[in-house]
Amino acid sequence: MVTNEVLNTILSRKGVKQYKSNPVPRELLEAIVAAGIAAPNAFNRQAWHFSVITNKTLLEEIDAETNHRLGDEEGYHSLYGAPVLIVISSARDNNFAKQDCSAANENMALAAKSLGLASRYLDVPNLYTNTPEGAGCKEMCGIPKDYDTVCFLCLGYSDDISEQPTPKRGDVVNYVD
Repeated sequence: MVTNEVLNTILSRKGVKQYKSNPVPRELLEAIVAAGIAAPNAFNRQAWHFSVITNKTLLEEIDAETNHRLGDEEGYHSLYGAPVLIVISSARDNNFAKQDCSAANENMALAAKSLGLASRYLDVPNLYTNTPEGAGCKEMCGIPKDYDTVCFLCLGYSDDISEQPTPKRGDVVNYVD
């Protein structure tokens, strides 16, 4: 198979479930968000918003409220102890919000990997953030009033002993010539 630095980053990235508490430098966060903003999006509308959360109290609130909505599974923490959460939201009238925000999320996950950081794509905090009870949280995150959260990215330095990505199936492709 053909390979290069970009392909190696893509193929070696894994969703991490354990993070060190070390803070992530602002310059790395800015580079990662710049990669998200550079993502393709429908009609170049750029109807998204990125909230970079490092406030420990707010992270704990999002984690606890999300876990509560999942039934308070013992030992489960939806944010996996990551010191950073990027909340990606989009205008309610954006018919392509999931696609646009997911593309941005993937760009940021790959940028994080290339900068020596770990990440994990999340959807489950929507169980809290897009409820009436989560309105105050969205306000604290600076999310515009006519926007909803779409997806999330945990970031930090990995504390996972297994750096190997999960094996992927190879039987999911057809080439039609």
